[in-house]
Amino acid sequence: TAACDPRVLPLGSAFMVEGLPQVWRCRDTGPQVQGNHVDLFFGYGAANKKKADDWGRKWRKIRVLSIPGIPAKEPPVDERHSE
Repeated sequence: TAACDPRVLPLGSAFMVEGLPQVWRCRDTGPQVQGNHVDLFFGYGAANKKKADDWGRKWRKIRVLSIPGIPAKEPPVDERHSE
């Protein structure tokens, strides 16, 4: 999960972070999470703490997959293959 500024990414939004394979979801907010900043939660335990420490602080592009209340765009239809 991730903490996001709900003015930028509303709670429930799904996104991917450049360099990480998984889909993250905004489930939390916080006073330090403002603007174009997300705080990724890698999980509990020593192994996940190490993952978070290894990842550190980075500037990365994100790809928003969904925002609650906004319908997802359909991929473009290739008219050559439409029925």
